[in-house]
Amino acid sequence: MTLLPFVRRCLAIPARFRESTKAPRESRRRWWLPLAAALWGAVICLAYQLAVPADRPSIIEFWTASHAVLHGQSPYAAVRALNVTPYPYYYPYPTALIMAPLALVPWRVAWVLWSALGTGLLCLAGLRIGRGFMSVLFSGALLDALTQGAITPVLLAAAVLPAIAPLLLLKPTIGAVLWTWRPSRWAVVGGLAVMALSLLLYPAWPGEWREALRGAPHRSPVLRPGGFLLLLAWLRWRTSEGRLLGLLALMPQTVGAYEVLPLFLLARTRREGWLFAVLTFGAMEIKALIGSGTTLEIRAVAEWPAYLLAVWLPALLLVLIRPTATPKEPTAAASTAPSASPV
Repeated sequence: MTLLPFVRRCLAIPARFRESTKAPRESRRRWWLPLAAALWGAVICLAYQLAVPADRPSIIEFWTASHAVLHGQSPYAAVRALNVTPYPYYYPYPTALIMAPLALVPWRVAWVLWSALGTGLLCLAGLRIGRGFMSVLFSGALLDALTQGAITPVLLAAAVLPAIAPLLLLKPTIGAVLWTWRPSRWAVVGGLAVMALSLLLYPAWPGEWREALRGAPHRSPVLRPGGFLLLLAWLRWRTSEGRLLGLLALMPQTVGAYEVLPLFLLARTRREGWLFAVLTFGAMEIKALIGSGTTLEIRAVAEWPAYLLAVWLPALLLVLIRPTATPKEPTAAASTAPSASPV
């Protein structure tokens, strides 16, 4: 009987050796994928800059606000003086503080770096969570975010990666919804630390932010035509996906492809993830056929039906047809298993 454990260990040596030889290849693969994704985002951004050199994306406002923070000035006054859009700076002071390193380079370079960072972090998030999340890298929603320099890709990655969870503070409204999907104590502690530092550096920002938000054109999806149907997501409030969709439908936001990026967290399989990716392209195509407008209000009225029919309602249907029981979330150990495919 005493030889039996020894024999079992000997028999297990070949299997352990095979696993040890697989680990370096998987490790190299995991380092290569985020770097490739970052390069992918940078190339898309550069290609768009060359194709549409006269465009003035949202990143200009973030860069201007961060530049003002580095010089001890008001980001709200700086964006207002920029006069690129008729709208004020809608984000809190901590957003400009977190993005301050981008102001050290020209805004077009910052745009490329921010795009590379967003796609790289999304790839890391996909490697961690598995399921159908990796398809977000090839979606119309991400393409729209990269061409605008939006912060949503980094925000979405922060919802999945615990190490950067405090970055949910970049956009507190959507960030709070994403936090409820996967609560993190570090997100709260880190966010409070950034808030305290921002108040120390510029105590007047809460009042200026409140003034900037006054009269903002952002509306909850449930208040838009047909959006009340999204309240049906609360029939699945016991699932993380049901709560996520229900809260997103209640949160004031603009209408656009990059705004639906958080919906990729609803995908449990690769097939569902690719479905969302295709649907976001379909919504953008419908929007192009319908036409748009010059202001946020006019664009929202024109574009909302496309995103409701092509993305929001399919996401609702996906949540409703699932059973109430939520599958166990993948652990860190599971995400590093060689058999887990990231795509």
